[in-house]
Amino acid sequence: MGKTADRAAHGVPESRDRSLYSLATWTGVAEKLKDKESMEPLITGSDLDWTSVRPPAPKYAKATGRYGVGEQLPIKLRHSIGLGDLATSIVGEAEDPRFVQGCPRIHR
Repeated sequence: MGKTADRAAHGVPESRDRSLYSLATWTGVAEKLKDKESMEPLITGSDLDWTSVRPPAPKYAKATGRYGVGEQLPIKLRHSIGLGDLATSIVGEAEDPRFVQGCPRIHR
C-alpha cells in the first residue's frame, strides 16, 4: 500500500500542454504516451459509447470514497488516486454513465 503504480494515466490532449505534470509524465513514460496518441483517436472517433477516465498517478491503496470526478478537474503533479477508488469510480460509471463520450478526471 502507498506505493506508486505506473504513471501513464494522463490523457492524450493534455499530454503536450507543457504543464509540470505533463513534463514529468513524458519524462517517465514517453513510450506509453506515444501509444496513447495512436490509440485514443481510434476510440474517440468511433461510434461507440466510450468513456476515457483520466486519473493522475495511481497508487496501491484501498478504496476510501474520498475523490473527485469531473471533466474540468485539474490534475497537478502532487495528485494521486488509490487503485481501489479508481476501480470504484470506473464501475460506478459503467453502472450509471455520466460521462459517455467524455474524459472525466479523477483524483483525491
